[in-house]
Amino acid sequence: MSTLITCHYLGDLQTEACHSHSGIRLRTDAPLDNNGKARSFSPTDLLGTALITCLLTIMAIAARNHGFELEPCPANVVKTMGTTGPRRVETLAVQVALPPGLSLSQRQLLMEAARTCPVSNSIGAGINITVEFVNHLDDLPG
Repeated sequence: MSTLITCHYLGDLQTEACHSHSGIRLRTDAPLDNNGKARSFSPTDLLGTALITCLLTIMAIAARNHGFELEPCPANVVKTMGTTGPRRVETLAVQVALPPGLSLSQRQLLMEAARTCPVSNSIGAGINITVEFVNHLDDLPG
């Protein structure tokens, strides 16, 4: 399946993309450390966002297919840019707080589902991806 996403440069280092199926729009801005004002997601922020939203979506599909829901399931991703060579994302560190009350088999199902994330499987070996599953919301940095 193909999806068309159109994009326009708005000036002042901002872009706006439009999702063809829904019409939803998304803006980007250059980050502070690259001449921008960080008024929105940067393009590299969207890489981390794509990863974390894909992981949660794939996990939710697996949960639903096995008769339970994923929520609440907060998560975060820390994107770190490299400091040498060409400007690029160096690491994406994900933490997922699995919902309380899951059985061991449900937890294992969700962790295995996360490994099948299409975004994770599409990112090249040049980006170090880590995924950590924690037990409580308090375990996630805030």
